[in-house]
Amino acid sequence: MIPDSLAGLLLFAASLGPGYIYIRVAERRVPRAERTQLLEAAELLVIGSLITTVVTMLVVFGVRRFGLINVETVRSEGLGYLLLHPLHGLGTLGAIFLLSYAVGGLAALVVNWDEKPSQQPGTVWREVLGQDKDTHDAIATVELRDGRTLQGQLATYTLDASSGPRELALRAPMCQRQPRSNKVDGMGGDFLILLEEDVLYVAVKYQRKPEAPTT
Repeated sequence: MIPDSLAGLLLFAASLGPGYIYIRVAERRVPRAERTQLLEAAELLVIGSLITTVVTMLVVFGVRRFGLINVETVRSEGLGYLLLHPLHGLGTLGAIFLLSYAVGGLAALVVNWDEKPSQQPGTVWREVLGQDKDTHDAIATVELRDGRTLQGQLATYTLDASSGPRELALRAPMCQRQPRSNKVDGMGGDFLILLEEDVLYVAVKYQRKPEAPTT
């Protein structure tokens, strides 16, 4: 029971981990649009599985080439091989695991080699507006230079300031308050795009996303 659980955990980590490394390294060089959790999970799984499959084939070829593992014996004995030959078996799994993560990061750098890094650790927009985006919704209150105050859920924003003026997008439900007025009016539309030059300040409040209903 324990070997089965351990093998499943290793397989899960080896499938998703390299994809996670690839995407996080890549998005530090190229801005990426906001995605749903389902789409991002599918992207992690596809990229991670592809990287792990290629690495596994190369590692298996290497250990067969140097006679470190008898692949036919592994096929016949399955997980029992790990108990009989823990050094070779777990060593091979460990090599696949570590190399998959390393290849994920290197592949992201190679694919985006010509791109100038657009996300730097510590930048205010990334650290504040992108905080806890997977578990919380960001409710933004924006005061414009003309005196109006807008509020809505933060949809996305421009990451790279060097490409031109930043843009900030709010999504419904949205509301606005006119200058020198306490009346709050609802706003139509699904999204509202604001230019950096029109914004005086942005205040952000985070609230936890509602739990998905269980069946």
